[in-house]
Amino acid sequence: MGLEVLFEERYKCSKCTKKYPTNGPRGAKGYKMREGMGCFGPRPRLSKVFDEFKITDCPGNHYHKDLEYWLELHAAYKNGVLPFNGLITDQPCKIIEIFNVIDGIKATKETELHDREMEKLEKDNQAAQRKSKWPTKFK
Repeated sequence: MGLEVLFEERYKCSKCTKKYPTNGPRGAKGYKMREGMGCFGPRPRLSKVFDEFKITDCPGNHYHKDLEYWLELHAAYKNGVLPFNGLITDQPCKIIEIFNVIDGIKATKETELHDREMEKLEKDNQAAQRKSKWPTKFK
């Protein structure tokens, strides 16, 4: 689930803290907004499911900085740099498994993004076709 948080902009804590600051003149309103989104702890009405995990707070709370390290290792691996000395067969199985999981999540996210873009394009095309059938001005 932590990797999913990395790929979704809406779960990045840095965006929330900028949009809803808890200090300054808008502090009270920002605190209420972030509290309602589950930033500060569980909110029973917030229920999100990631794979088998059900959470009741903001998914951004489940992010861990070690994930960035693994993504950097993965990027290097994709560019042909192995984490340990030796050939691919000399690498620990666990690292290769982790890289495979990252590949799977990235592929799923890319497919979801592509599907969303195609749906949007289809809706835009349908709207344009409807608009072209009905003239806006009568002569």
